[in-house]
Amino acid sequence: MQLFDPPFEFRASYAQDLAHRHLLLAGEEQQLDVTVQRVLGRRIQAGSRIVIALGVVKRPDRQINYGTGGDVSTESIADARIPVRIRWGSGTYFDLPVHH
Repeated sequence: MQLFDPPFEFRASYAQDLAHRHLLLAGEEQQLDVTVQRVLGRRIQAGSRIVIALGVVKRPDRQINYGTGGDVSTESIADARIPVRIRWGSGTYFDLPVHH
């Protein structure tokens, strides 16, 4: 069962502040604190597992910033220098409020 349809998407550069963009720095480990403002009510059975998938959106209707600092619409995969790596830190957690 997919909890959000369409899936929740956000720009990592807005994770810190929704009003001001903070570009990610290539080659530097960074922590993103994300608070989802969506509200959802779904009943699941006790003992069910919840899987959270995190990745980079690569849809044809979305632009990908390859980090040149220039106009994103003129960038291509050839401009990419350092690959994006998403890793879970040892202190990573998800706070999922449960009401019954």
